[in-house]
Amino acid sequence: MPLQSNTAKLNILIIVNSDSFEYFNSLFTATRYFYEDPLVNKVALLDLQHNPTFFSDFDDFGTQVKVIHPDAHYSFETFKNYDVYDADVTEFDGVLMRMNVTTGYDLKALSQKLKNIFSVPFINDLDGMLEFGSKGKLAEMQNTLTDDGVCYIPETRNCATAKEVHDFRRTVDEDIVIKSFYGYGGKEVFLMLHDGFGDFADDMELDAFIQNVGGEVCVQKFIKTDRVIDDRVILLFDPETQTMKAPCIMRRSAPEGMWRANVTQGATMTFCGVDERHVKIANLLGAELIRAGIYLAGVDVLYDQENVDAQGRALPKITEVNVRNVGGLINISEWAGIDYTRQFTDGVCYLFRNKKPAIF
Repeated sequence: MPLQSNTAKLNILIIVNSDSFEYFNSLFTATRYFYEDPLVNKVALLDLQHNPTFFSDFDDFGTQVKVIHPDAHYSFETFKNYDVYDADVTEFDGVLMRMNVTTGYDLKALSQKLKNIFSVPFINDLDGMLEFGSKGKLAEMQNTLTDDGVCYIPETRNCATAKEVHDFRRTVDEDIVIKSFYGYGGKEVFLMLHDGFGDFADDMELDAFIQNVGGEVCVQKFIKTDRVIDDRVILLFDPETQTMKAPCIMRRSAPEGMWRANVTQGATMTFCGVDERHVKIANLLGAELIRAGIYLAGVDVLYDQENVDAQGRALPKITEVNVRNVGGLINISEWAGIDYTRQFTDGVCYLFRNKKPAIF
């Protein structure tokens, strides 16, 4: 299929929020690449700093939004100096979401309203981010992520009460990890030992936590390793093959004595290449992500040393799928010597030109 089967010029809106500074470096580069595309007419930024009621006043929301029209030399230094213009939402052909929506419960209420307002494809898709952004999704995918009798997800269950958590703990007879559905950066992740002791003082505290985060939590068997290494396998849409590819791994190594390898918790990060184990994960999960309108994702895996492949390598087990705060394409590109930011913007343009929404 040709990459430009539709040659109409695009107007692209990028939604950012003032707290998304981790995205700015890649955002500058992406904006320049969009401008270099001869079939892109205009790129606009909807910065929520200039639209403070954008996510709260939907009932009275019209079609006018205040946007920034950056030029090809857009940079962080000039960001605050750009004039803000009024634009009509109907002029845009697609919306690129470059913001870390930290509260999934709000996103659920907002997603359909946003789609009704813009009536164009979103990347990543709002409903898809809600679906795969929930850690509870993994409990539903045991069969999908199983190949040749090997399941690439640790034993996982969604629990609504402390009793259900303990039932799961007794079933696996191992330490377990308890996670809120929409926590991020290592937040709202707790350990419970196989004997029932751990981060919660008692079941009353655990039940209160469950209710506070939405009434349900994701509970997984704890993957024990000699050294805590948490790999994020980057999955990126390839418009040539219409599939998700795994270009590289962001490897996080936990500090001595820590059981979580989150950069926000002091882990160090390096980059490394993938092997056939990670390609297998990309193949198993990729079609499901594309179905949900997810074209950039980060799949977190731990290595189960109790289960090895024919080469004696520990099997990767998927602990989370990140579809909101994936990681910087700039750093990945610099490590690999391949411009994945341009591949991403090419894929975005292809998808918007050919009106590729999520397939629900």
